Amino acid sequence: MPSLNLIDANFSFDIISTGNGTLSIHLSLTADIQAKVEARKIMKYLTLIRHAKSSWKQAELADIDRPLNKRGLASAPVMGRVLKERAVQFDKVFTSSARRARITIELICEEIGIAPASIVVSDDLYTFSYRDILKWLKRVNDNYHDIALGGHNPACHNLFSVLTNKSLDKYPTCAVARFQFDLGSWSEITAGTGKLVFFDIPRNHLTG
Repeated sequence: MPSLNLIDANFSFDIISTGNGTLSIHLSLTADIQAKVEARKIMKYLTLIRHAKSSWKQAELADIDRPLNKRGLASAPVMGRVLKERAVQFDKVFTSSARRARITIELICEEIGIAPASIVVSDDLYTFSYRDILKWLKRVNDNYHDIALGGHNPACHNLFSVLTNKSLDKYPTCAVARFQFDLGSWSEITAGTGKLVFFDIPRNHLTG
């Protein structure tokens, strides 16, 4: 039996007769898919999520302990579904240790199908300075190509402007910005290296 080559949209199959009545099958990615895989290896993706609307009702609570209010609890799952519909998949998810940020990220991850136990909580991300976030990003393990980060304003707003060299009127609560970096290492991130993939907010999806 002569060799037979079959190609579909994603894979190439080579079926070869070994001469003793058996067949040898070789499976390989098509050139287009292989190129996409290789391209992803030299790119980084960051999804920057500001925490959802928080409550100020309990004045005795420290800032780090403030929970989400009713609006915030409704917004976070909505944005989780938005990310799921966009087929965004993270290698790792990180969040500020502030309660409002942790709950936001947990609710979003629940919609995506990411277990709370796999979320990394970092005190370093409980900051309002974009410079702190930028320094933190430069230390991210390069084995992670696609990460999500839950943080605070004005850090999120200012980081958006620094990464894209573009101004933004507002970075509302539970806003989600996704960036692409044509870089092989997180340590190479500097001002203007981020390409905005999309920016979305709860108001675009909530009614009433």
